[in-house]
Amino acid sequence: MTWRSGIRQVCCCSYLNETRRIARTFLDRGLGTIVFANSRLATEVLATYLKEDFARAPLGADVIRGYRGDYLSLERREIERGLREGRLLGVVATNALELGIGPPDQIAVRARLSYTFPLNMAEVVWGNGSATFRQVFHSTRRENLAEASFEYKVEAENWRWARLAVWDVAADGVLGNPVWRDRTY
Repeated sequence: MTWRSGIRQVCCCSYLNETRRIARTFLDRGLGTIVFANSRLATEVLATYLKEDFARAPLGADVIRGYRGDYLSLERREIERGLREGRLLGVVATNALELGIGPPDQIAVRARLSYTFPLNMAEVVWGNGSATFRQVFHSTRRENLAEASFEYKVEAENWRWARLAVWDVAADGVLGNPVWRDRTY
């Protein structure tokens, strides 16, 4: 929902109070509501207003949360999980919420390898369009001329592509082709 005062419309109240009033109409009906604010300060002010409004309600103020990009990653994931699971009724957010809502971002890699020398490490490499990341998994396999299956899981926020690379003790490696999450990027 976007609210903007029109040129002809005369409003003697602040946009934060008006947004609070409109959000309350949805929240009072038990409708899950996300309010996007234009700054971190506005996010905290609106979240505080709505928590005050719901402090005496049967559900309590805990069903309202603020969400900003400078919150710790674990805290943001907790808020997103609360939205998905229906534990939160309202969230006041900056545009940072657009990046993380939806199911948790996880890359699951399953591979079956035949190798000559003992394995040294595997790495999952992924990118989000602006940066490349990697997570290294050191191998405990020390046998020669073997075959084995591997599974690696990586938490990778907003990943667009991923690939697997495996290296043996002789520094020989195999690089898998990138797998694209969604070709619409």
